[in-house]
Amino acid sequence: MSGLMSGLVKSSRNGGKLYMLIAVLIVCIAVAAGLALLGDSRTWQEESGAVFGTEYHIKYSAEKSFASLIEAELKRVDETFSIFNPRSLVSRINAGETDSMNSLLREVMVISRVVFDDTGGAFDPTVRPAVEAWGFGKAATPELRPERIDSLRQLIGFQKVDILGNRLRLPRGMTLDFGAIAKGYAVDRVARLLQEHGVEDYMVEIGGEIRLLGCNPDGNPWQVGIVKPPKRGEDRLPELQPELLSMTSGAVATSGNYNNTRTIEGRRFSHTINPLTASPQLSDVLSATVITDECAVADAYATAFMVLGKEKSERVLARKDSNSLRAILIAD
Repeated sequence: MSGLMSGLVKSSRNGGKLYMLIAVLIVCIAVAAGLALLGDSRTWQEESGAVFGTEYHIKYSAEKSFASLIEAELKRVDETFSIFNPRSLVSRINAGETDSMNSLLREVMVISRVVFDDTGGAFDPTVRPAVEAWGFGKAATPELRPERIDSLRQLIGFQKVDILGNRLRLPRGMTLDFGAIAKGYAVDRVARLLQEHGVEDYMVEIGGEIRLLGCNPDGNPWQVGIVKPPKRGEDRLPELQPELLSMTSGAVATSGNYNNTRTIEGRRFSHTINPLTASPQLSDVLSATVITDECAVADAYATAFMVLGKEKSERVLARKDSNSLRAILIAD
């Protein structure tokens, strides 16, 4: 698999993590053996539904269902961040109707600023005007005039957005769009809710973004599949066996260029927009999978790595502790 392991922080730094994983596997195997002898008395709940234009699947060990609480939490996230709901908080801020933030928006603003700074602006929640202009948003027809692209660059730049207490100052003409982090943040909100109710074994997945804890119903680590995307120029996803990650805690988010493209004047463009150029980024990374503690953070970095490409992404990863942030970059 070309480039599959290249995104992992240097192998010499992962030795301790390998031993840790082996230890975790031994513990979980022992747990599974004990459950087999004593009988697994855990009760499992499963919830699924539609949200944010995608689907969610949640599995957790608990005596009762928390479906109503989960749905309420997902609704709170949607009512805060959805740009398709004109009454959401972000929509009203974009329209200039309010400058007040709730606790959800403030938390995501802080996470976004950290990733924005760490990646040199590759992750930028103000990039929406360029996304629309290239025909990947609500607009049906892209506007590709050079002067239009140049003017868009004046409306992009997260460093221009100020936080003053619980108020947000958004420069005139700029808009916010947290679509590249909101799903991951929603996963985190549901995971926290479950932990607050004493749940020690769960898997929360929304549109492919995942956070998990403990062991699965078989008493083994959760298995997360990472599928290799098609080569550049292929029109369909080939049938491939996924690379499996065995995990007992953490979050996983993946971003890729292979499922959202447009052909304009005979040229195919990917939906990954570079905020610094206001244009589609021709990246050598086909997909970026990030593994860390919080799904919102993983979501944001996965988007940034698609913009940065393999070499620059690895520079970011080299500055990190491999126990806190690592990535699988699949390069062309």
